[in-house]
Amino acid sequence: MHIDQPPIHLEEGWKLIEETIQKIQRNLEGDPNESPINTTQWSLTYTRVYNLCTQKPPHDYSDQLYLRYGQVFKEYIRDKVMPALEKDFESDEDFLNEMIGRWRNHTNMTRMMAKFFDYLDRYYIKRHQLDKLQIVPMKIFCEQVYGHIKERARTAMLTRVALERDGEVIDKSAIRAMVDIFIQMGMDSMDHYENDFERELLNQTAAYYKLKAADWLETSSTPGYLEKAEEYLRQEEQRVDSYLHHSSKVKILGKVQAELLEANCLALLEKEGSGLTVLLRDDRQADLQRMFRLFKRIGDKGLDPMARVFKRHVETQGVNLVLQASQAVEQRQADAKGKAARDAAAAVEQGLVRSVIALHRQYHGYVSECFEGHQALRRAMKDAFEVFCNRKVDGATFAELMAKYCDVVLRKGGGEKMSDAEIEEQLRNVVQLMDFVSDKDIFGEFYRKQLSNRLLQDKSTSDDLERVVLTRLKEECGHQFTSKMEGMLKDLQLAREKQQEFEDWRRTTGREGGVQLGVQVLTTGFWPNSDSALGNSGQQREEMTLPRELAACVDTYKEFFTNSRQGAHRKLEWRHGMGTATVKAHFGGRSYDLVVKTAQCVVLCLLGDAEGERLSYAQIKTGSGMADDDLERTLHSLACAKYKLLCKTGHEKRIGRDDEFWVNDGFKDKMKRIRVPLAVPEDRKRAIKEVESDRKPAIQAAIVRTMKARKVYPHNELVVEVSSQLAKMFRPDMKAIKQAIEQLIEKAYLERDKDNNNLFRYVA
Repeated sequence: MHIDQPPIHLEEGWKLIEETIQKIQRNLEGDPNESPINTTQWSLTYTRVYNLCTQKPPHDYSDQLYLRYGQVFKEYIRDKVMPALEKDFESDEDFLNEMIGRWRNHTNMTRMMAKFFDYLDRYYIKRHQLDKLQIVPMKIFCEQVYGHIKERARTAMLTRVALERDGEVIDKSAIRAMVDIFIQMGMDSMDHYENDFERELLNQTAAYYKLKAADWLETSSTPGYLEKAEEYLRQEEQRVDSYLHHSSKVKILGKVQAELLEANCLALLEKEGSGLTVLLRDDRQADLQRMFRLFKRIGDKGLDPMARVFKRHVETQGVNLVLQASQAVEQRQADAKGKAARDAAAAVEQGLVRSVIALHRQYHGYVSECFEGHQALRRAMKDAFEVFCNRKVDGATFAELMAKYCDVVLRKGGGEKMSDAEIEEQLRNVVQLMDFVSDKDIFGEFYRKQLSNRLLQDKSTSDDLERVVLTRLKEECGHQFTSKMEGMLKDLQLAREKQQEFEDWRRTTGREGGVQLGVQVLTTGFWPNSDSALGNSGQQREEMTLPRELAACVDTYKEFFTNSRQGAHRKLEWRHGMGTATVKAHFGGRSYDLVVKTAQCVVLCLLGDAEGERLSYAQIKTGSGMADDDLERTLHSLACAKYKLLCKTGHEKRIGRDDEFWVNDGFKDKMKRIRVPLAVPEDRKRAIKEVESDRKPAIQAAIVRTMKARKVYPHNELVVEVSSQLAKMFRPDMKAIKQAIEQLIEKAYLERDKDNNNLFRYVA
């Protein structure tokens, strides 16, 4: 038979619960006379709460128990916690430790009470959507404790942080525990931490480092300042990792960087005696690396000013090199005349290119190794080099000087002796400078002419090195830039094969013996124009009259070529002025091998056939078939220069039309093999004209491409677009673009808009 138990009334039931709570509180307060709660008491208390919550109405006391649960915490805070926190403390550290202890007691009390009030959490609270047992005491603590002590706690914490910044040792665990309290007061939000603590911490941080920055600027060099800044930033990172919330790291470092770096960036960069310019001058790589590391932390605010100062310094260095070279050339020309002046000027110009290469190597090293190849610094260096790499020296563009320098390096005996690896390194450095040169087409034209001379005169150090340079130029400037030059090298390779075929043909046809003839069959489109007798002018000249021995050899080769595979579809056009000859000569009983140009050979043969007789200028002209200016240079090289192979009447140093010439039987020289130089007139102006001539169709083609794509385009935008397209090869001036537009209008490729004169239309 089941007998119903009488209901337990609230006050009767609460008495047991209250005894357990008081026992918990005495334990938390450290009462030495209080023993821990045993399992039996836990079980009885839990059962009592359960019974009070599960009795039938009106004896279900869940509402009252929930309210009394919160009231217990309020009374405990009122009677124990606040009195303990509001007393006077000897130090901030004592206050913080008391606060930490009180919060620890509060969380322990919450944990223990929640165990025997658990039935409320699982049923009553869930059903009525009330705050859970863990949340109720948290809110009470936040309102009745945290709300009253947060300012005092913040002040104490900030004081400890300030002491640590000044080098004192503090109890980091106390700060970390207090930070956790600020965070937990926000429950699922960081608002309390950010608004009640972090905000003031950030303000204090900014003020602290503002004072530090002012002091360091006054007392330290730029490297010293940056060393301190880097160390303090490291300490701040450690500080966050040690006892602050990780979300504070970016904010705190931002404040430190703003005061130490952003506010004083330009002052540090330009500080007299220790700024960026001085660090670059003195090769202070470690300091440069530190400067970049720190300024990179503040992004464009640091790197843009750094890039501007860097550009200004590099530009100044380069412009000074160009100015010094220009002054040196002027001085050399004032001190010497003729060839001596030209040689002295050439030496200065080669020195300038070497200096610019060294400058590029130096600052490229800084950008790569100290500045991590950062785009802003790379751009700054490029902009600086573009300024002075497009200056002129004695009227010559830097592109010309680079081409001449390559010629010296690649020419046999052209300069200092270097290994192939050293030559390749020098040429690689020159090609790198192409990135800064606007007039790449000028470099290309001069380089092509000099390559032609090296190849045809057998003066090139190595075909392999020539190919290496062309490969690098192709990578830098594109296939079209090097296509003709690559064709020249291929021509020479095919010419060697053709020469071997010719030798074999001579043997099989019994044509061996006599003059040894070497012929190079070249493709007209690849090689620079060389139409004069001496191979240096664009004007068509009369054909040179060869000695009968040479003429017979030429006829033999014509016969061979006509009967070869190529003879059916290729026409031979002889360029005697580009050839050389080795002449066996006898002077005073001694024989010499004279290495001469074909024109010199023709004159020597004419006078040799005269058998000691004098020949007039007119007779030599008739016999050689040369034009006057070519003949005058040839006779000057033989009668007035270093090797006086001929004697003459008239002025010793000039060729006159009334002069007579004869073989100098008294000629003597220590060398058996003599290379007799022949002065070639400077064709620089012609090369520049050819470049300008080639630019005109290039500009027109760019305009047509643009207009064909756009159909209708305003004038200013068209100029910008065309300039952009052509920038890879040259920088067209506005006048040239305007002229090209007018010419295309005349040719009916374009037309102006009837209503807007600055608008162009493409005519299909």
